[in-house]
This record gives sequence, C-alpha cells and structure tokens, in this order.
Amino acid sequence: MNLITILLSLTALIDFFIVYLILSKSDKNTSDKVFIFLNIVIILWIVSDIFYSIASEFNLFWAKATYSAALFLPFAYLYFSLTFLSEKKVSKKTIVFSFLFPFILLILILINPESMIQKSQNGFIFGYIYFLYILYMASYFIISYIVLFRKILLFSGTKKGQINFIFYGSLISSILALTSALILPLFKIYDLYFLSPAFTLVLSVCITYAIFRHHLFNIKVIATEIFGALIVIIFLINALLSQSRAESFLNFGLFVVIIIFSILLIRGVLNEVRSREKIVKMAQNLKKANLELQKLDKAKSEFISIASHQLRTPVSVIKGVASMMIEGDLEKFSEEKKNKFIKSLWEKSCKLENIIDDILNATEMTNSKYRIRGEKAELIDIKELIKKIIKDFHPVIEKRGMSLSLKNVSNDLPKIYGQTQYLQEAFGNLIDNAIKYTPSIGTDYEARGKRDKKGIISISITKEENNVIISVEDNGIGIPQKESFNLFKKFTRGSNARDMYTDGSGLGLFVVKEIIEGHYGKVWFESELNKGTTFFVSLPINSLKEINVKKHIIDD
Repeated sequence: MNLITILLSLTALIDFFIVYLILSKSDKNTSDKVFIFLNIVIILWIVSDIFYSIASEFNLFWAKATYSAALFLPFAYLYFSLTFLSEKKVSKKTIVFSFLFPFILLILILINPESMIQKSQNGFIFGYIYFLYILYMASYFIISYIVLFRKILLFSGTKKGQINFIFYGSLISSILALTSALILPLFKIYDLYFLSPAFTLVLSVCITYAIFRHHLFNIKVIATEIFGALIVIIFLINALLSQSRAESFLNFGLFVVIIIFSILLIRGVLNEVRSREKIVKMAQNLKKANLELQKLDKAKSEFISIASHQLRTPVSVIKGVASMMIEGDLEKFSEEKKNKFIKSLWEKSCKLENIIDDILNATEMTNSKYRIRGEKAELIDIKELIKKIIKDFHPVIEKRGMSLSLKNVSNDLPKIYGQTQYLQEAFGNLIDNAIKYTPSIGTDYEARGKRDKKGIISISITKEENNVIISVEDNGIGIPQKESFNLFKKFTRGSNARDMYTDGSGLGLFVVKEIIEGHYGKVWFESELNKGTTFFVSLPINSLKEINVKKHIIDD
C-alpha cells in the first residue's frame, strides 16, 4: 500500500468521524444536514480516487467515477454557504436551478466520457466537457465565497468568527484541490492529481470547528476529540504497515477496538456537553421568564400608580356629592347649584368609565386573547368612517365652541383593508385628544383654563403611493419637544396635558399606536408648543396580510 492510499484512507476516516459528530448533534439544522451530504460526496470521491490510483493503468471507468463523485462537491458547498447561520430557507427554485448544471455535466460524462478525458501516448487529452467542468467548479466556489463574504460583513462576534473559519479554510482547500486535480493536469503535471481529495480535509475540519465552536472551547472536549483522533490514526498507520498476515490481523483487530473505544469516549463527552447545553438553555429560559415577570411587575406598579392618581379625583368628587345627598346638604342649595353638583357627579362618572375603558383596552392588547383576525377584516371606506366619527363628536364640538371639519380629501380614494371597530377607536382617540387639548371659546368644566380664540380641528385624507395618509390637525396647546419621544408609551402624558386635565389614563395614544401598527401602518406627529399639533396615520392600501395586533405586540 503506497503513501497516497494511506493519506486518502486517513482523510476518508476523518470524514467518517466528522459525519458521526454531526449525526450525534441533537439539534441538527439544515446546514448540518447539507454538510453531512458534502462529506458523503467527499468520501465517495476519495473511494473512487483510491481505486483509480491503484489501477495498473488508465482505467476509464474509475476516471469517470472519480470525476462524477467530485461533481456534486461545489453544489453541496454552495448549498451549505446559503444555509449556514441563515434564518431564511433556500427556495426550491434556487436548489433545482443550482443542481441542474452538475446534473447535465454528469449525463455528459456518463454518455461520452472520452469528451472529458482520454489516455494518449504523451499523457492525457482533455475534451470540451473537461473545460466546462473547470468552469462549473470555479464559478460555484466563487459564488459560495461571495455569499460567505457578505455574511462576514453582516455578522459580528462569534458568528463572524465561525464564517471566517469556513471562508478561509475552504478557500485554501478548494484552491489546492482544484489546482492539483484540474489545472495542473492541463500542463501535464499529474504528481498531485490523486492527492486532491485529501486537500478537502482542511475544508471539512474548518466547517466542523465552526459548527461545534460553541462547545469546542471546552478544554475537556478538545482534549477528548484530539486524543481519540490521534489514537485512531496511529493504530491505522500501524495496521497498514504490518509486515505479516498475523501481525496485520492483530493490528487491525486493535484498530477496530480503538475505534469503538474512541466513539464511546467521545459520545460520553458529547452527552455531557448536551447536558450542559440543556442546563444553559434552562437558565436562559428562567432568565427570560424572570425578565417577563419584572415587566409584569413594572406594569403592575404603573397600573397602581395610575389607579391611585388618575382615579382619585373622580372618585373623590362622586363620593363628596353622594355624601351631600345622603346627609341632605344638597337640598340646602339653590336649584341651579344643585344641578351643577349633579352634573359634576355625572361627568366624573363618565370620566371614571373612560379611564377604566382605556385601562381595559390596553390590558386586552397585551393579553393572549387579543387578536384582530384576517377573516374578520374588511374593505373600509375611510372617508365615510371619519365622517361618522366627526358626527359622533358634534355635541362636544358645539358645547366647546369649536370647529371640526373634514378637508382636503383626495379624489378616488381607495378602500383600506382592516377592521372598522378598531380603526374607529384609534381615530376616535386622536380626535378626542385634539378636542380635549385645544382650549376654545366654549366651556369645559373639567379643563383648567380657556381662551378667547376659537379651537379649530381639521382632518385631511390623501393618497401617497400605496398608502392612505390621514392627518388630524389642531391649534391647541402642543406637545413639549423633550416629552415627545415617550408619548406613545403606556401611562404617558405631556406635562402641559396633565396641567390642563388632572384626569386621564395616558393610554389613548398607546392604543392608537398598537392598532395602527397592527394594521401594518405608521403613526407620528408634528407639534409646536402653544400653537398646535398634527397627528399623521399612514395605512397600506388593500393589504391582504392577516391583521394580527397581538402578534405585532409579541414580535416587539
């Protein structure tokens, strides 16, 4: 047995060992399965190359087998490059298209192998298939390198290190293998031809290291794997170099025993690693659960704070008036003053109901039962929806001495795909805020202060590309710039809004944001203090996606 055969046999053995390691993984992903296929291709190439090398003369069958086995190596490597550390699945169209070229070359080699390579007195004659073979190999590897290089630029940290190992290891391996197997024979240099499969070992080892990098840094695992591999290689070489049949029988028997021992040893260590990984995952899950509990605790604290602050005023008023009614003190006042107290009782009851509704709506949005289902959505005439909301606000507008109108509506306005109930709530909240925080010439018992200037609210609906833009503009108190970044969060109100109204949940804009983003839209605003605010809502036209606000909140 010559040195080339020994080296190729060692390479095949290591590739078998690598396949075993990947198969032993409990969480095999797509790239792991493709890598197994890649190593099987390499092993087939090595086996056919061994038989080709030990043939007494040029053997067309084994030459054909060698080139055919190696044919799918670039395809497997390209597929691996696309799937490694990628969350996106490779489309079937891409797989079929990339598989087509090696398949066509395989048919050509099997039908007409002489057009690939044939023996002559001066060496070998290479046909057109050979040059197509080189072009295919080089182009697929180059595309693979481009894919990996883009991932190097995209990722950072451990992932970037993993891709670096694969990129540089496979670059070295493919250059050596392609040069020795395909390029040098063109110049009648055949010395390294049969060694070309052995050069793939660099590629396989680098990819294996990248895949197992998360546990190979454990010194115990590194020592076990290296120790097992070295012992197996030493006993194999010893068996191959046996001088007699009895010695060969004994050495190969020891070699088999050592393989079994090494496999059991490594399996034990890998099981230990898996157990540690499970413990780490459990710890991570506990940490995640702890963070969720902290969030819930924070939300509970915020809720208690809001409840104690925002609910106190209306409850105090209701309690005071009710006490006066029980004790008969209300009858001592004039009819006008008595009606004023009763009206206050009614208004504070309504305010209390509104705050409770806001809190329940916000709570429902973070509950697993909250879901706007696609099958319940419908095409909505946004203009008619806004008109209906404006009509509902007419009594308040007249009382406040304000102006609320729909202006600047685009012609041929398309319909919006969504759910009327929730969009009505979102736009109702925006208009209600515009009314509340725009002082006017009329009276508002709950607000602190009014002005001689008339409050004006105008609504516009326009079409921009594939979206409908709805704007709600007022000339109210505006929003302080330093407080604008947190305005859409739960329980958040502007300081000037709190000064104007003591009551309020701070949940209205949070509800608006979740509903609009749940419809795949956007909401934002522009404001100038003491001059007014304009809220903008952008909604996609005829979106056929499932509208699921709950999923949107979970993803956030």
